[in-house]
Amino acid sequence: LWADLGLRPGEVLGLRREDYDPARGRVAVERTVDLVTNRLKPPKTPREAPLPVSATTRALLDAARTSAAWPFEEAR
Repeated sequence: LWADLGLRPGEVLGLRREDYDPARGRVAVERTVDLVTNRLKPPKTPREAPLPVSATTRALLDAARTSAAWPFEEAR
């Protein structure tokens, strides 16, 4: 996701399962992790709409949804 969407490191770390829409193949960036304080905060640049992911990233996320390899935590 970092390379695919051009997200900042804190934005990737702030993603949750519900931020990914598998039906549309889009990711909503709703929060970021402050890398100094390790706390959630709003993203530096608010996005008006969820971002589309590439077919490769979408396939990886869809496969990970049904396994223990899901990259995002449920809650922080």
